[in-house]
Amino acid sequence: MIHLYQFPRDKTSPFPSYSPFCAKMEVYLRAAKVPYENHFAMNPAVGPKGKMPFVVVNGKKIGDSNFIIDHLRTEGVDLDQHLSPDQRAVSRAFVAMLEEHLVCGMLYHRWVVPESWAKFGPKIFAPVPALVRGLVQRMAQKKMKSRLHMQGMGRHSPSEILAQVNKDLAALDQLLSGKKFFFNQTISTLDCAAFGLLGNFLYDPADTPLKAALQKYPALVNLVENVRKTYFADLELPPRSTKTQDQSAKNFSSGK
Repeated sequence: MIHLYQFPRDKTSPFPSYSPFCAKMEVYLRAAKVPYENHFAMNPAVGPKGKMPFVVVNGKKIGDSNFIIDHLRTEGVDLDQHLSPDQRAVSRAFVAMLEEHLVCGMLYHRWVVPESWAKFGPKIFAPVPALVRGLVQRMAQKKMKSRLHMQGMGRHSPSEILAQVNKDLAALDQLLSGKKFFFNQTISTLDCAAFGLLGNFLYDPADTPLKAALQKYPALVNLVENVRKTYFADLELPPRSTKTQDQSAKNFSSGK
């Protein structure tokens, strides 16, 4: 049994995690039909790399989604076994683009843009005890801003960053063109990585400009939704009843 440690879920969202890497790792395990048990925690310092997700396998801690996937391959679990050598090379390059470049565009819009941070910060830090929540939130934001500045993305303007995001999305859309998954009809590591990140564009509580950018590419949106509905049907939110909707309308019209 694999023990998967990741950030807590938002029970008001049908998407598994606001961390692209946690969502990627969990969908990989589900797609590969690997038995696992979830453990939710707010403090990434408990992991071997100081970040989420990480797993515990036979008492051994393994951090970073890519290292976890490498370990699974040594155990005979490989979502890329159907790929040719050329496709594996393409997959590695695009996963790197997603996780080293495109993700920084998302982090900037969440953590730096004031309007987005005002919505995102309180949402993800809600599980932190109220007494220290504000301090933890400010410290985390300061650390993220420093990280983005050192990486380089944080030195650009929002419009410049959005232009870079659009180029990455266009490249992904071109690779996906006409196919269910990036490499035809079978899910792979690249699909899991794209699901984790692009799903966060689509379901970001801050509703950043990245959502609108993604929606220009229906094939990418369909990929996210197909994977979500296939592997996370258990997280679907129940539809609001007609009675509830009618009551909400009455309350609105009466000024309540």
